[in-house]
Amino acid sequence: MDINLPMPIVSAINALEDEGYRAFIAGSCVRELLLGNTPVDYDVITNAGVSDIEYVFRDFRLSKLNVQRGEILVIIKGYTILVTPYRASVVGDSVVYTDDILADLRRRGFTINSMAYNPRKGLIDSFFGKESIIEKSAVVQVISRTKAQGMMIFEQDTFSKSPINILKALRYISENAFTIDEKTLALIKENKELIKLISSNDIKAELDRIICGKNVLNVFEIFAFILTEIIVDINKMIGIDKVGNCDLYTRVSRAISSVPPILEVRYALLFRYSGVYDCISYDYKGNKHYFGMKERSRLIARSSLNSLGYSNNFIDSVDTLIDAMDVSLKHDRIHIKRLMAKYGHEMTKWLCYCAYGEGKGMNNNKLKDCARKCLDEIDDILAKKECYDIPMLAINAIDLVRERIVNKISASNLLSALLNVVLEHPGMNTKIILLEMARKIVEENRKNKVKR
Repeated sequence: MDINLPMPIVSAINALEDEGYRAFIAGSCVRELLLGNTPVDYDVITNAGVSDIEYVFRDFRLSKLNVQRGEILVIIKGYTILVTPYRASVVGDSVVYTDDILADLRRRGFTINSMAYNPRKGLIDSFFGKESIIEKSAVVQVISRTKAQGMMIFEQDTFSKSPINILKALRYISENAFTIDEKTLALIKENKELIKLISSNDIKAELDRIICGKNVLNVFEIFAFILTEIIVDINKMIGIDKVGNCDLYTRVSRAISSVPPILEVRYALLFRYSGVYDCISYDYKGNKHYFGMKERSRLIARSSLNSLGYSNNFIDSVDTLIDAMDVSLKHDRIHIKRLMAKYGHEMTKWLCYCAYGEGKGMNNNKLKDCARKCLDEIDDILAKKECYDIPMLAINAIDLVRERIVNKISASNLLSALLNVVLEHPGMNTKIILLEMARKIVEENRKNKVKR
């Protein structure tokens, strides 16, 4: 089969072959090309050694940051290409090199990543990766057989050798709508404890992509047993607060999958009710209450995200959203402007997305409709450049003091009064009108004081 490769990738392959070496693109880039996608990056594997690779590409810009793992980054006409010798095993910085390309492809664990391609030699697919992608409607499965040996070989060490493969399987399902092979799923269940061996940086990197995947709902439905290994408190949402057959975990999952792939928004929805279980109480009539749930959820969110290595700014954004979700969202232009003044226009949009997600999770069409209308309202306010905060007024405190209307101490209150008028009448946000209005407000206040 023919695959169209960018010329810089072809040039890298040709450069190695001109020196007498074999070279192929391999791994995820082949998978993405077969799926009809544009790869994020390209990997080239070769039977050349590390020093040979450096020599072949001596006239190009190179990065040898991970050369201890046999990895050389080559920059060719704007493309960053990872070139490596065939490797049978890579564990940290410990590498076992090989002369056998099949050994390199086998170590990649999943059939969908076990292919290599060369423009002249075609596709090497000894582990049926193409079949997994095309003929089986894109299924994630570990390498289980080889054409060369003609026998079943189930790879028991796919996850034990490289626990990160567990999260990669979830990512493929979340990002590409792959299904999961039954044997592979059973193997993941057997090895779920290995999640604890993955570094927090690697977990965070994979989790970011999983949470933002377009098919993240599939991951929540199939892999709750993995997600609860990473964020323990998720487990407390499973099976509680049922409405029919739909528990809190399911409603949260639906909410997350219904909003744009903004990580802060999806995490806010994930942790929004994480403190429910810890805060359930009953009054003397048997009515259920959740006193302190929001505060508990915010603590869980901060602790969980901090342990995964998220930045303070990111954690603060998620915390703000969880806190603000208790605000009763109203499709009212002035109300929306006040939210924009308090949280900023981007955070207010995120808050509307959260409201939409909650509406989706709870089958609350009224809330979803309100959130959609509020989002349209925000876009309209921004498009018309309407004032919604004091700094956006056509005058400031200096203007009021310079015109001898009020002193600096009283200017803040006067600007707030002017903003209230402008929120309702955007066309009045001009310097002449606001200065005149300020004088009238001050004069009116003076007269009221005299009457008292």
